[in-house]
Amino acid sequence: MHDATILGIDPSEAYEPLKMQNSRGEWVTWTPALVKQRIAVLKEVMLGRPGDDKRAMMEEIKTLRSLKFREKERTKAYLHWASTSRSTVMAISG
Repeated sequence: MHDATILGIDPSEAYEPLKMQNSRGEWVTWTPALVKQRIAVLKEVMLGRPGDDKRAMMEEIKTLRSLKFREKERTKAYLHWASTSRSTVMAISG
């Protein structure tokens, strides 16, 4: 499988930042403020459920905390693959 595909990027299209679900279940472009807000909501919900299984919420918190790093890696990879694609096209056409 192509590295760009694994990272979820398509160098032939415009870059799209990662999305996350907000508290209403809508998919929105992530921001550090939204991540912080969502983690706070999840922690509050976990405190209100002392006997419940919290593994899914803990996994979501881990995923949210990794968004900044993942976005940075995707951006770097997109720029790399986009420049590679352009130079390949120029070499073929030129």
